[in-house]
Amino acid sequence: MTDNLPDTVAQLGFDSLLADAEAENRARAFECETGCLPGTMDEALPFYRALIKQHHAAMLAADVDETMRLREEAHKLALRLNGGEPGVLAGLDAPGCVLERESAACRGELPL
Repeated sequence: MTDNLPDTVAQLGFDSLLADAEAENRARAFECETGCLPGTMDEALPFYRALIKQHHAAMLAADVDETMRLREEAHKLALRLNGGEPGVLAGLDAPGCVLERESAACRGELPL
């Protein structure tokens, strides 16, 4: 059994390197996918409001592909604001909830 100890230790170290590389690759891919999106709530709110207007126009034009693309972009925005982690609607301070609350139509206005 002691003969296998160096292999086991080496394997554990290799597994760790693979896990680190996988996490780094995921982070790099996420940055490539979302790097063009705003990274702070102050920057995100005007961007999100513009997305809502574009989404409204796509819905009125019955452009399903554009509508779905814009929805995906909004989701990626919330993920970016949440550091790439799920839970964008997990509570009052979660990015998706803040975006929704801060971009809602004023009372008496017709929402898009």
